[in-house]
Amino acid sequence: MQTRVAKLLTLTTLVAIVLMIQDWREKNRETPEKTAKTPTSLDPRGRLFLGKQGGKELFIRTAKYPFFNLTTTGKSIVTGDWEEARSILTEQFGTIGIALDTALILTERPNKFEQYTPLSAQLGKRAVTFVPGFRIFNDVGRLLDDKPRQPSNFIQGALGSLPVWGSETTKSKLRGEARSVDIPVEPSVRSIAKKSTTTKELVINKSDVTLSALTGLYITRIDPNDAKQQALRERRNSAEAKIRAYLLDGEESKARALAESEGLIITKGVYGYYQRKRKNK
Repeated sequence: MQTRVAKLLTLTTLVAIVLMIQDWREKNRETPEKTAKTPTSLDPRGRLFLGKQGGKELFIRTAKYPFFNLTTTGKSIVTGDWEEARSILTEQFGTIGIALDTALILTERPNKFEQYTPLSAQLGKRAVTFVPGFRIFNDVGRLLDDKPRQPSNFIQGALGSLPVWGSETTKSKLRGEARSVDIPVEPSVRSIAKKSTTTKELVINKSDVTLSALTGLYITRIDPNDAKQQALRERRNSAEAKIRAYLLDGEESKARALAESEGLIITKGVYGYYQRKRKNK
């Protein structure tokens, strides 16, 4: 009994220390909290913030240290981030976790982070994990191809985690097209509904792959400026919806005040459009 209590106290102490470190580091990060619409490439997903390097913020996730994973899983469950908890547990329990995850996919409960990936590709990604030495092959594959891929079928899903040599054309055929992310471009002031984006191709940092292979520590690099632009776009989108509702109800003063507070300009054309809509009601 004393041994069990001692082990429990040790575990809770380690969890408490991890939480203290997380809270301490969070005060220094610039990347805003994620929302339901945040792209995965800009989503720290409960990872521990390490610091900044080359203009990007570094977030760490573990695979071989249960007390770290237990802390992150618990925090994800408390905050309602079930998808992150599912992802961590799948990785932690290895083959058993993957089998359960596959069962969820087959019952039409796909992982949120793969909602745009075809079912066959998702199954291919799970099937290849049963290959002996999978993690080694996966690390070598990421070193040979520094571009995250979007698989569209079973073969691409499987080969996406295995080494593939050849040109970009060959890799695209065998592993899927290179992934990119659309980053909002939000100036300090812009007209309502006048939006623009810039496309950035995602790249895998090879030193991070080496680190994960040797230590089980996985690094995610996020440009805080891109994340802030995404957060600002989402906030302005929400404000625009309210502004349009105000204009439709004829409350132009409220619409104008909200627009000014969010750095938005309501053009004469927009005013005229909603004036005509009100007359035609």
